[in-house]
Amino acid sequence: MLLHQASINSKIIVEFHRRFPHKKLNALLSYALLENDTYDILVTHRDKVKSVILDSGAWSDNTKGIKTDIDGYISYCKNAGHLYDFLFNLDSDFREDHFSPENLENLLKMEKAGLKPVPVIHSLYSGEIDYYIEKGYPIVALGSSYATRLDDMKFIFKMFEKSPQTKIHVFGTTIFQNLIEVPAYSVDSSSWAQAGAHADVRFWNPEIEGLNKTDEINYTARYKPNNRPRNHFLNHPHRKQFEEYLGETFNFRYVDMFFPENRQLVNLKYFTDLEDRITDEHRKRGFPVW
Repeated sequence: MLLHQASINSKIIVEFHRRFPHKKLNALLSYALLENDTYDILVTHRDKVKSVILDSGAWSDNTKGIKTDIDGYISYCKNAGHLYDFLFNLDSDFREDHFSPENLENLLKMEKAGLKPVPVIHSLYSGEIDYYIEKGYPIVALGSSYATRLDDMKFIFKMFEKSPQTKIHVFGTTIFQNLIEVPAYSVDSSSWAQAGAHADVRFWNPEIEGLNKTDEINYTARYKPNNRPRNHFLNHPHRKQFEEYLGETFNFRYVDMFFPENRQLVNLKYFTDLEDRITDEHRKRGFPVW
């Protein structure tokens, strides 16, 4: 399985590659958030990235009250689409109660322009899934609303057993216990950046019982001694193990974790390792492994 890091930038890609030259990141870029840094990711440092995919940015635009311009998106995809492993349809209608004519119109318009967009499923019971199966799309995506709903995910993957050649991308998730249950081809998430920005660091803690050993440590700088987070570094039950991991893997100490870029780097390592762990679980369960 491929885990694409959203909201990634070339600076941290370069630093990650310097520290872990044998492990390449995957990246999801958004049309709504394209900046000068995009060229560096797609061209200058492309050798440091395994897979790069393009999102239409419709969700980001919608939160700002902006409607993504389909013609502008098509123009960009025609010029730069070859630099991406695949790109998504402009799914500007996020409602789940119907097969959106607007999304289908965008899909057909992009295809008419010579592009091969990945359609994004938003409705389970209105014929949308059957349409994509009948058309034989090589890749489809699940809207992020399904990412935390395991029953819905299982239903969709069950439906696509009729089309075993179709690969499925899941938007906006890194939930280990869900992703090991379905044969996802790829997923994406910005958790590496969001958690780091909120003073949280994730790591795989061998001291935790069970299959999912994800642990989280909080580095909030200011706190009241009697009212700090239960997982704060200073009173975390596995502080010693985490300090050893930081030192051996990054040569970091406690004080280094007060810098957001260091927390994000540690989180990136966690998520790239999580990608491998989920892939191993897929292999054990007999799922296709790409």
